[in-house]
Amino acid sequence: MIEDFSSYTEVDPNSRITKATRKVEWTAIVRAEDAFVYKDKTAGFFSGDFTHYLTINTTDLTIPQDVATILVHCWAVTTVIGSRQDVLDADEDLLGVYLRLNKMSGTALLQIGLVETYVGLGGTNEGTASTITKDTAYYLKIVRDESVGTFGALYCYVYSDASRTTLVLTKTLTLGKKSNLRYIYAMQSLGFASAGKDHSGYTEDLELNVATTVYKIECDWDNDGDFLDANEDITADVKSISYSRGKDEELGKANPGTLEIRVNNSDGKYSPTKSGGIFTNLLPKRVIKVRYIITD
Repeated sequence: MIEDFSSYTEVDPNSRITKATRKVEWTAIVRAEDAFVYKDKTAGFFSGDFTHYLTINTTDLTIPQDVATILVHCWAVTTVIGSRQDVLDADEDLLGVYLRLNKMSGTALLQIGLVETYVGLGGTNEGTASTITKDTAYYLKIVRDESVGTFGALYCYVYSDASRTTLVLTKTLTLGKKSNLRYIYAMQSLGFASAGKDHSGYTEDLELNVATTVYKIECDWDNDGDFLDANEDITADVKSISYSRGKDEELGKANPGTLEIRVNNSDGKYSPTKSGGIFTNLLPKRVIKVRYIITD
């Protein structure tokens, strides 16, 4: 089903974005500003394999000097809300499709590529960029396949026609983590200073064809054998979740299972100074239940 962008949240301090039901268009978005259009799909929504479809077009761009620079993400999924730099500063996870201008050879080339960042990486994992044409609609098919290699691969298939029968190019990025992502972006600015560089374009007809794993996370804080008490459903607070179990190798030793949950504590709920919070119940041997629902 094609996404309804009227239900997406727009962050647009300089009024450069126009949001319609099936189209998000931006005019002269500069790299330095925080501007994006996103939706919270709940914790762990983008887990495992997925396929997304969308149409993109670059209608104008400006860059004064001879550099190669990323201008905007036309698609992204993340674990937190913000610009690309916000995600990096928070040391969180992101997968994205970037558009950049390469003017190093003297001729300005509009290019497309894939990018990843994740907790502990300390930067970005960027794939090589390929040239596309301004004022041309491209029909993308974005696929994450976690069966490839250790952590999976991200693919972006670029077509010249809406029926996606004429393949123009394929971009591939070998991933460094199996990220469970929450927020989907129809556009995302870079969010770090770089004067004189801007991008205009649009994203249209975003379709999420995904077998989603939607997590529900509960903790028996008072150790009474159920998960029905206040604050025991922590799903809405969860920013990311990861786990491991079993053997690393077929003939290796089975390691203890581990579960890591990162929560949003912006309201202080998990802090010792919070009146009515749950800090006094943050004790060992409390049962944590993780469930998931797979939907097509």
